Amino acid sequence: MAAQVDFEKLELQPIDHLGLVAGLIKRYDLVRLIDQHLPVSREKGSIVSHGQRVAAMIINGLGFTAKPLYLSPKFFESKPVSRLLGNGIEAKHLNDDALGRTLDAISEFGCTSLFSALAFLIGSKANLLGQSAKLDTTSLKLFGEYYEVDEKDGKKPPQPALGYSKDHRSDLKQLVMSLMVSGPSSIPLWFEGLDGNSQDKKSFHETIERVRAFQQSLKSSASFLWVADSALYHQGKLKNTTIRFLTRIPATLKKVKQYYQQDKEDFTWEDLTPGYQSCWVDSNEPKKERWLLIHSEQAAKKQNQTLLRRIARALKQAETEAKKQKAIHFACEQDANKAAARFEKTLKYHQLTQTITPIYKHDKQGRPKRGEKARLNYYQLSLSLEKSDVKCKPYENKVGRFILGTNDIQADLTAEQMLTTYKEEQDVERGFRFIKDPCFQLNKVFLKKPERIEALMMVMTLCLMIYNLGQHQIREQLKIEKQTLPNQKGKEVTNPTLRWIFQMMHSITVARYSEQAPQTMGLNDNKRKIIRLFGNEALRIYDLKS
Repeated sequence: MAAQVDFEKLELQPIDHLGLVAGLIKRYDLVRLIDQHLPVSREKGSIVSHGQRVAAMIINGLGFTAKPLYLSPKFFESKPVSRLLGNGIEAKHLNDDALGRTLDAISEFGCTSLFSALAFLIGSKANLLGQSAKLDTTSLKLFGEYYEVDEKDGKKPPQPALGYSKDHRSDLKQLVMSLMVSGPSSIPLWFEGLDGNSQDKKSFHETIERVRAFQQSLKSSASFLWVADSALYHQGKLKNTTIRFLTRIPATLKKVKQYYQQDKEDFTWEDLTPGYQSCWVDSNEPKKERWLLIHSEQAAKKQNQTLLRRIARALKQAETEAKKQKAIHFACEQDANKAAARFEKTLKYHQLTQTITPIYKHDKQGRPKRGEKARLNYYQLSLSLEKSDVKCKPYENKVGRFILGTNDIQADLTAEQMLTTYKEEQDVERGFRFIKDPCFQLNKVFLKKPERIEALMMVMTLCLMIYNLGQHQIREQLKIEKQTLPNQKGKEVTNPTLRWIFQMMHSITVARYSEQAPQTMGLNDNKRKIIRLFGNEALRIYDLKS
């Protein structure tokens, strides 16, 4: 007869994919590196170091719980905390006060300085620094009232303010996050919190100079090709710069407008990656910059649909105005012609066909007398509209076109290399989408102190760094071992997303019965395979043999 189980003595603690996150934190020695910069005094009774508290917030942030990152105490109540963070650590040690002190310590040290010191060191050791650096910004919306904070010890946290909202919430104050990523894993190397009303045209160049100064302090020899959107192409700031850049040339420049409007037959096109064509064109300064005109089929389809909607909307508005013109009584044909000419100048896509009709009326009401002639009363202007092929041609030529420019003449980049490198700028946008994902609730910040908000933004970026490093690691390991994992559709692939890997690790628990040693439950072949691919750190956390 089987022995009865006393369920009151059975404790189940879900660990799911959190062991993978904790394993990555251990693999890159993040806790020790943070503690080197932010030591705590054990004499005052501190049980958990700043590094372990940051690790807890990262595990929380990558926990897919739809709970804000800074609610770590509640998050860890049911988790095997000692396995994830170290022996002797309990959920109660990760209280609001402890996490708040860590955010204060990060702010006092310098959020950007701490993050970049960690990122450059990890990236260098793992050989993950690339040749190019992708730079962009995004806005993080804030809820509640925020006031300007005075400068303290020569430092001033970024100020919440109303500004251009990339979240389309102009009614809320915001902060701006600047992010730079590099290398095959898109590792974030530079994070910076900026005032809510900062502008990319200015902040891009200031950020680049700060990064270069920081590299000099580290004696880093890495020289990046800076890749960013058209806000980087500020001619006044680029005139005497020594940075190497690759950017999209603003469409507002006169010469760029000319290239956009020219007929396709005026250029000698070269086929690139499927869906793209390119042609080298003269820049404003041919000795200092190389410009590449590119046509994207995918972009052309979307932009052409937009153009057709604009033409239809313009026709509707023009027809309304044409009716108003018909209701006007003109004293002479010359006045009617002038009105038609003025109206035609307002037409962007259409052309006019006009008819001027003299309107005769009798002076008196009622039936006119025999032989009485009507007198010319006024002239009526009738207008008909149709699409003008001549007017529309420049706009049709423009769809799908953009120009890339670089001052890196010595590198002699091919058209394919320029396009590929520029498209990698999407790595930053993917990072922002990650940070703003509703599952993480990292974008909604309710903290009241700007110093802590900036520190929390840094922890958000550490979450992104660990995520990108983990995704790169498992993909590389799958290629090395010539292994695959099933994706969402059940197809075996070598490039699964880490988010999907995390979902595959669902329903793993640590079970402890009475005084017996805990056991990891809920494993299958795929889960064991994933844990093994993440290395010895993950194997130890899940209590598996290497």
